[in-house]
Amino acid sequence: MKRFKTAPRLWLWISLGLFVVPWFLPILGGKGSETVAPWRFWTILFTDPTHFPEALWGIAFFTLLYGVPAVAVGWVLQGLVAIWRARGTEAK
Repeated sequence: MKRFKTAPRLWLWISLGLFVVPWFLPILGGKGSETVAPWRFWTILFTDPTHFPEALWGIAFFTLLYGVPAVAVGWVLQGLVAIWRARGTEAK
């Protein structure tokens, strides 16, 4: 079984991109046709102290919702790049 040289920095950047981008994509709201982006929880956290606990729960929810898949998919994509790099050096 061949071991490939992983690239942790590449994994970090891929996962970070996959984590940050969805925060700014609008999601459907609960009532009517309103859409809201999850980053709004951060503005609520700092501007409206009466909704502080709800904002923290929203941030925690979206952090897990976006973080776990970002790390997993980032690892797979980084692995594919490592295999591709090894294939390129093997041919030489």
